[in-house]
Amino acid sequence: MPKPDAKAPASWLCAGLRARSRLLVFARAGIHNLLMADLDPVIEAYKKGVDRTLLRANLELTVEERIRKMMGALRLVEEIRRSRGAAR
Repeated sequence: MPKPDAKAPASWLCAGLRARSRLLVFARAGIHNLLMADLDPVIEAYKKGVDRTLLRANLELTVEERIRKMMGALRLVEEIRRSRGAAR
């Protein structure tokens, strides 16, 4: 049975603490940005015209579902372009 490396747990702990501190910094920055976004009158003015329920629904889709949805929209655009060309 191999001897456990005594340095490994300490290095893992240090790496974990560094990663955790980075996450905390990013989380704090994100919270600050969210709070500032709520206070920005320009952003608030634009938010009035955005249906956020559609954004939330799209974010609930998997990546594959989003790609399929986008491909369907592209097929629709191509069909519209073909029909406009045939009408001329």
